[in-house]
Amino acid sequence: MVDRSERVGAAEAPGTAEAPGTPGPPRPTEPQQSTGPHTAAPDPAGPQAGRRSWWRALGPAGQHLILLAAYLAAGVVATWPLATYVTGRHLPAVRDVAGYVWDLWWTAHQVVHLGNPWFTDHMAAPVGIQLGYTTTMPLVGLIMTPVTLAFGPAVSFSVVAILLPGLLCYVMYRAARLWLRTPGAIAAGALFGLSSMLAWQDWYHLNIAAGTLFLPMTLEAVIRLRRRPGLRQGVILGLVLGASVLVNQESAVLAVLMAAAGLLPWLVSHLTVARSTRTGGRCASTTAPRPARRRPPSRGTGRPTSRLSTARRGGSCAHWSRRRRPRCRSARRCLPLPGTR
Repeated sequence: MVDRSERVGAAEAPGTAEAPGTPGPPRPTEPQQSTGPHTAAPDPAGPQAGRRSWWRALGPAGQHLILLAAYLAAGVVATWPLATYVTGRHLPAVRDVAGYVWDLWWTAHQVVHLGNPWFTDHMAAPVGIQLGYTTTMPLVGLIMTPVTLAFGPAVSFSVVAILLPGLLCYVMYRAARLWLRTPGAIAAGALFGLSSMLAWQDWYHLNIAAGTLFLPMTLEAVIRLRRRPGLRQGVILGLVLGASVLVNQESAVLAVLMAAAGLLPWLVSHLTVARSTRTGGRCASTTAPRPARRRPPSRGTGRPTSRLSTARRGGSCAHWSRRRRPRCRSARRCLPLPGTR
């Protein structure tokens, strides 16, 4: 029997063996797949990239609207069965709720009759009482005036109570978005607006829940003013603080304190930097070396000379004796000083 290796060696003719490193004959390559216009390349990111592209295709306005709708739905679930009271037939059996319903009716009544919403003679008649320091919420009553006139103040109260948790989530999301990415900001908004404390206030103390809206709004306005100082951001901050006064005075005080805590250190640091820059400029101007004065060359020698040496020689040039005096162009010769001859 002939070994297989010997048969392979016998098949090769002498002198035809390939040397190491010598390129051999080209090998047949496998047919490649067509990459024409109808062939789509596989997406390396998979379905996750598709979801991201869909979210980005909505744009900022679409993203905010979808997020606001999701927050409102979560608020309805968190405060259930408050949404069933929207017909106005049922209200929480609390005295404060009756006061809020009357406040909404009173504001709408005064808007229609162009009266003063901060005074009423319907209580403590005939003297009346001031409503500036009560739970009137004139801004909320003004916004809900069409609903109050169409369906009644009880429906307005239920609508405001249903919408507040979702709005609280959204304003906190906007404030948290200044530091966190989208998932973290969404979680921060949900933890704030759907918290048990705010849900309880939404049920029984509507003015406190409505006033809490302006705390994240104040924080956002302050940070945006610090990052991009300008008239527009300052006006926005002023409008937020003014609107908080028209909803709840306690929340307005907290909003003012928050704005002061955020702006005062920033203003002090800016004033310090400006003062140090101004002082550094003065020091640089006082310590700058002064240019040396050039002395005029003496006549015929090319060396600088002084007025004293010129006077000792019996003459002085008028345009060299006093440098600040304008040079006389008519006199071409040196004039002798008085008393030297």
